[in-house]
Amino acid sequence: MTGMAQWPSLDRASVASLVDEICGIGNRFVGTAGEAAARSFLLDRFNAAGLQRVQTEPVELLSYEAVGATCEILKPFQALRAVGLQYTASAQAEGVAIYVGRPSSIDDLTDILARLPPLNGRIAVMHSYWPWLFAELLVKKGVAGIVVISETPGGTISHLTAQLYPVPTAPSFEGRPLAVPGVTIDRDDGAQLLTYVANGVVRLRIEHSARYKPFTSGNVVGEIPGATDECVVVGAHYDTQLEGVGAQDNATGLAALVALADRWAGQDFRRTLKLVAFCAEEPGMWGATDYCRRHEADLRSTVAMINLDALAWALPGRRALLADPGIADYAVARAAEIGWEIEDLTNASLLRAADLNPFIDAGVPACWFWRFPPQHPYYHSSGDVPALLDMAAVSEVANVAAYTAYALLNDEELNLGRAQGLGAEEEPRGSSDRGDCSGLLADLDKHLEQLRHRLGTMRVTLRLDVDGRNFPVVGEAVAEGSPSIKHDESVDQRGAATAQWVIQTRKVLVQSEFSNSQVRPPAALVNAYGVEAQMLAPVVHNDRVAGWISVHSSTRRDWSAADVSQAEAEASNISENLPSICQSIQEVRGWKVMLEPTPS
Repeated sequence: MTGMAQWPSLDRASVASLVDEICGIGNRFVGTAGEAAARSFLLDRFNAAGLQRVQTEPVELLSYEAVGATCEILKPFQALRAVGLQYTASAQAEGVAIYVGRPSSIDDLTDILARLPPLNGRIAVMHSYWPWLFAELLVKKGVAGIVVISETPGGTISHLTAQLYPVPTAPSFEGRPLAVPGVTIDRDDGAQLLTYVANGVVRLRIEHSARYKPFTSGNVVGEIPGATDECVVVGAHYDTQLEGVGAQDNATGLAALVALADRWAGQDFRRTLKLVAFCAEEPGMWGATDYCRRHEADLRSTVAMINLDALAWALPGRRALLADPGIADYAVARAAEIGWEIEDLTNASLLRAADLNPFIDAGVPACWFWRFPPQHPYYHSSGDVPALLDMAAVSEVANVAAYTAYALLNDEELNLGRAQGLGAEEEPRGSSDRGDCSGLLADLDKHLEQLRHRLGTMRVTLRLDVDGRNFPVVGEAVAEGSPSIKHDESVDQRGAATAQWVIQTRKVLVQSEFSNSQVRPPAALVNAYGVEAQMLAPVVHNDRVAGWISVHSSTRRDWSAADVSQAEAEASNISENLPSICQSIQEVRGWKVMLEPTPS
């Protein structure tokens, strides 16, 4: 690579100003005046920056127009606050509610359904940020309708879709919308509904009213010519969901794209840089899909694609990379060169949920840097506003992506080849965490959930000794309504008295309550997470404690001998399979679990 020492980075103030300007346009949902205004804004900015071959490329799609949505408990009658679940039928359905949980993958949902009564004629109720992963399977199982419980607080409701990618072609748009109606309901109303479901038969009536019609949107493209025929695509979507200004998703990525145009126009690159503002990402990556179809011949000389989307928000998240295996090592290395060590690495084809996926499917290695998890609390809702952004974090992620793009544009020895996608034996699947995507790790969470159910506790976690980290949680099962601690490493686990006791004794620590215990738990465990009693069972490998299972109770608990035995048995099972578990953690998250003692 050449010229990296003096690479043209993006200015934080410029990115912040662009975020404000984009949010000032307002809502940019497909088919709205705001979407058209954003397209005009991008054309003007690309031209003003001095990009070449600036134009709008038309994209034909099936648009969604919300009319109304209702969800009613029939006896005793109660109306629940609801919005439409996009790309479900505009229709009414009535049936007995059945809760299908919070599945993390198709395999997970299949296992859940195997333990439930038949779904025929029922209304499936579920928690999920991404119901499109599961909706078609639920329809195949015979549901009459789908209810998704929103995760957003304060009376806001996330706008979600039941179908995403791949998208059908015009004019028939065969297969859309889904055959049954669906709605998304308020979080608090959803909790009330689950209380009723847990205590007896609940009959629901849902109605989704919507209009679906062909619509022409457009991608805005421009380029900075290079010295060779090869090119690099950097893209960001400019649409939002149905409400709000989409500050994080995706004013952050779009601002970075425009900042690149402003900063890099006129630069001399080895390869051509193509900047693309994609339309209609939220309803299914229609814009990115159209770009790949339209530019099929150009993609043969496209060496890579970088996606700019939902870069960061106010809560520090993990340094995450979704990438095709063909570019993953390269992207990890470039990020490390500027001090951004990847914490979560996922094969992007396991979660086909962003504008990089059509490129990967077309053979172009592609990647996406962002801060995730945790998920934005106001995901896809009116609460995604600039006040909840940390512009230092946004600028940081933007520059990691920009640095990688600059390297790709100039690297004389670059040879990524074509995208690798998934192996023939692999199937795309999703995860509510986007980091725990391997089948083995999903199975691990299932075993922890089974243990939690058997013991009737609020939470079961597995912590392991990860190099450079503070015994992070690598697996968790948590009861509905209890907070997750999966992404909180603020507690000093290595120095905690409870952890030290387990490490030194290699025995199960049993605490029915904490007031009289000489081995004190971390204060945050009690104060922030409401733990009143716990067991810690050591996971031992090569005569060394490599981690432990934590079993948490929200009330005082006189643990029985059988309880202790079950915790010991699960810890022993994990110990036996620890090398395979650690290999999966390395592949999925890039974490090295310490299985051997550190040399003195």
